[in-house]
Amino acid sequence: MIRNLFISLYARFSTWLPFIFLIGLFISGLIIVFFKKARRRGVKLLFFLFILIAITYICTTYLSPSLQDYSKGYAIKNVTPLLDVLEKYKKENNDYPDALTLLVPKYIDKIPSTKVLTIRNIEYKKYSGSYTLLMMQYTNGWDMDVILYNPDNLYDIPESQLKTFGNWRYYHINK
Repeated sequence: MIRNLFISLYARFSTWLPFIFLIGLFISGLIIVFFKKARRRGVKLLFFLFILIAITYICTTYLSPSLQDYSKGYAIKNVTPLLDVLEKYKKENNDYPDALTLLVPKYIDKIPSTKVLTIRNIEYKKYSGSYTLLMMQYTNGWDMDVILYNPDNLYDIPESQLKTFGNWRYYHINK
């Protein structure tokens, strides 16, 4: 849980870092230009900002995809019990429920949560004889991965755009 919180907070922090950098650059520039006694502090602040940007760039370029996959796996693991419950409901009622709320409390105590800050809770869409579970993972603040599960592997998205994650599929949206 702590590791997942760290990963989620890191994803949010890295989104806002360019704005923090620009504000810090402006402030350190003001200090260097207008305050002769504090110039060393301004230069140190500027150096710190460049180091912070370099570390964040390296982490988001090389570490972020692994962290996003970890978050996907964590959310899917938390939501997976819902798949068995939906099949049990279908077996007893000859169809899938119209809404997930119909499963509570007879089939499951509560609808599971993803427990990931960057992944919205699960959405359920029923079709004739099937359903799709959907989660949205915010990857870089504005971009997102749409994570899908359909028991029949029928998706509205072309197969060439879908990536596989276990029994689930996902695709990326640039905003």
